[in-house]
Amino acid sequence: MTDTEILSKIQSVFSEILEDGDIAISEDTSPETLEEWESFAHIQIVLALEKAFGIKFSSKEVFEWQNVGDILNSIAQKAQ
Repeated sequence: MTDTEILSKIQSVFSEILEDGDIAISEDTSPETLEEWESFAHIQIVLALEKAFGIKFSSKEVFEWQNVGDILNSIAQKAQ
């Protein structure tokens, strides 16, 4: 799976969880740049990403994420 495909799937998850079909995310998108990405939404996003990609994240991984690029990298490593 390419980074573009992963980012597209992440985009879909964010759109669904944050209930915003017009949301546009990039690798630089972070909770600081996206107001709707608050703590409860973060938990929902993590669970939805695990389901969408059929993977599990460790608490350490999730804690270290600073932006969508970090999420993408975690998924890419697990999708190999």
